[in-house]
Amino acid sequence: SLAANYYPPRSKTKRAPAIILIHDAGGHRKGLQPMAEYLNKKGFAILLLDLRSHGDSRTEKLDWSKLDERSRTTQWAFASRDMAAAAKFLRSQKGVHTANLTVIGLGAGSSLAVRHAQDDENVRSTVLLNPPAKALGLNMANALTDLGGISTLIVSPKEYRKDHSGLQSQCHEDNDGLEYVDLQSLHSSAKDMLTDKRLNNGIYTWLKANVLSSK
Repeated sequence: SLAANYYPPRSKTKRAPAIILIHDAGGHRKGLQPMAEYLNKKGFAILLLDLRSHGDSRTEKLDWSKLDERSRTTQWAFASRDMAAAAKFLRSQKGVHTANLTVIGLGAGSSLAVRHAQDDENVRSTVLLNPPAKALGLNMANALTDLGGISTLIVSPKEYRKDHSGLQSQCHEDNDGLEYVDLQSLHSSAKDMLTDKRLNNGIYTWLKANVLSSK
């Protein structure tokens, strides 16, 4: 069983695009709740969940804080099933546009966002908040290269701008010049990015141009 918050569509007249929000490894959904509420007010149906072994989805037998590195890598791979379950839930909800899904991942959660986008034909875009170069068995550059063609936004805190700019360039180069990765830079550091006042509006502005405008 997974703990989650669901924010249903606000419009009664048209179907809403959907978003799955994914916390960082070792994190929990509460840190992303302000973003979930903001984007829901902007017209999205939102599912905000605690992945297995995290937050309110923890059990006595499965608690991230008590796992060794090998077990964490295994459980993070299994969390792709949590993503599939989340997408299935959204597809069953009234008023949700089932073929317009965005996946937003924070930190290592970016790896799950990219993995799910590779497997789910309903994913229209991904938003990666400070994605690491490597995350629990996944090489971000290779995974993002394989995602070529799906609109992607990287949100970069100030100390990682150079790294993420290089990641963007590599993805475009490896896809024969196809420019599908956008980059937004924040003034804040990684530890403060979720409270940066520009974050939520920057994501919405990008989604408006890349997801909502084509509806």
